[in-house]
Amino acid sequence: MRFVCGPIPASQVGAPREEGWQPLGGADRDAGRFAGLAALLSIPFIAMAVWLLLSARSEIRALLRAEPQLLMVVLGLMVLLIPLHEFIHALAYFKGLRSPRLIMGAWIEKGMFYVVYDAPMARHRVLWMSVMPCLLLSVLPGIAVLCLPLRHEWMILSGFLILIHTALCTGDFLVWWQLGFKVPRGAWILNDGWTTYWTTKRSPLCPSI
Repeated sequence: MRFVCGPIPASQVGAPREEGWQPLGGADRDAGRFAGLAALLSIPFIAMAVWLLLSARSEIRALLRAEPQLLMVVLGLMVLLIPLHEFIHALAYFKGLRSPRLIMGAWIEKGMFYVVYDAPMARHRVLWMSVMPCLLLSVLPGIAVLCLPLRHEWMILSGFLILIHTALCTGDFLVWWQLGFKVPRGAWILNDGWTTYWTTKRSPLCPSI
């Protein structure tokens, strides 16, 4: 795995545009627009998380007074959400964390974190990679919270963390929506810098089956 500070680097496996690949249009082509739209979509989840805490503020205060170390635990979990989220993306490529084609990056100026695999990949695998953090850190914990006999204040704190993480998934939602509705089944996906390309034709860049 390579670590990058800045935008997604140019692909080292070839030039997809020269090979006739199609650039994915819309927000995916503009980093600033993509980041702004993802931030806008995150607002409802953040608002719900804040409302959840305020709705039980007296219970939460009593819990924190009884267990003051819990505040540091919650803050620590919030800090860990981003690296854990990206780590799940990396695992979901199923290419091995030691692969030199696996790139994890932080683009601080845009407030963006990303994991990409610098080689063509089947559309359905990219879709699964995009949704895995939401499934593992939002959907499954949400189901567990609803099914387990937790005290009300613990349900509130758990729900708060789940909603905060869901707010971090809005960029993944955009990727999933664009690939799911704008790219046909059976296509190959490749990132060259910030631009995502796709093709349904056999290309020299595509791995052999």
